[in-house]
Amino acid sequence: MNDMNIPMYVKVNDYKEVVSTIDAIKAKLQEARQTLNRLKELKDQEDAELHSWESTIADAEGKIDDIDHALVQQQ
Repeated sequence: MNDMNIPMYVKVNDYKEVVSTIDAIKAKLQEARQTLNRLKELKDQEDAELHSWESTIADAEGKIDDIDHALVQQQ
């Protein structure tokens, strides 16, 4: 027999407390979900910024290498 089909009897005060507790847990879970989403957004922004920095550094390295190569050829 499925345990979910068995009737349960709970005092009204206990029931109200359980419902209140479940509502509080749901609110905290929603808050945690929002915080997690915000952290993901920040991480994505950070990753994009790091990628931009990597590109800038790679460009600078390439230009320095070109200049160095040009100077070495002139000697």
